Amino acid sequence: MNIIELRQSTVLGSLVLGWMLASSPVLAEDADGSQPVPGSGWQVDVVSYLWAAGASGTVRTLPPLPPATIDLDFGDTVKSLKDLDAGLIATVFGRKDRLLFMVDVNWMKLSPTQTLDLSGQPVELRTKSETLSLLPAIGYRVLDEGGQKVDVYGGFKFWRMTNSAEVQPAVVTPNRVSVDETWTDLTVGARVRTDLSARSYLDAIAFVGTGGSDYFIDAYLGLGYTISERMNAFVGYRIMNVDRENGDFLYDVKQKGPMFGIALRF
Repeated sequence: MNIIELRQSTVLGSLVLGWMLASSPVLAEDADGSQPVPGSGWQVDVVSYLWAAGASGTVRTLPPLPPATIDLDFGDTVKSLKDLDAGLIATVFGRKDRLLFMVDVNWMKLSPTQTLDLSGQPVELRTKSETLSLLPAIGYRVLDEGGQKVDVYGGFKFWRMTNSAEVQPAVVTPNRVSVDETWTDLTVGARVRTDLSARSYLDAIAFVGTGGSDYFIDAYLGLGYTISERMNAFVGYRIMNVDRENGDFLYDVKQKGPMFGIALRF
């Protein structure tokens, strides 16, 4: 693997890691049966899960480096854990009667360092990658009867990717490159939940957006089980595709894989 491929894979690995370990509104369970916030009537849910995601696509997150094709499996993503500096992952999902809201924040910072051979000379490649995604949305429950619930959402998604790479000693010129890319997408989404029994249910959730991206798609299909009034467990499959091109910057990546987790009600 050359320097370009290594750098792009490292950046992509950090993004996969951020979403893989996230709490996200894509899987926010219904707040039915949860305890309302005192004096407000709002009901709140928080979800944590593991997404065993791989990723494939084309990235150019550090121009002037050329585009690189990436193909990462779940094992490649797990290896990025040793390079994790900090992270903040939080999701709030609320409901009051038929009114809904959600706010999702994912922030991850990694700084891997590797020693490479450059034309017979050992060099140290110091990389830093910081990613942020923020999704606030409001929604409305359009159907709630006969064991079936249908919700619709509207909002926006803010993205920021800050990446840098430095070669030491400075045997190449320039020996450091950095890029800070931000954009915002308008977002709409829907969720259909169908009860299969008194405790089990089928969930189908999808969000789409465009604006700063050519498009992004985030979809999930899975089965859930009610353990108690305050806890649900679920397992399913998720696919997310983001396509952003702005000048020399390119991020066209698909992530997909199974996921499972727990929904806690407060």
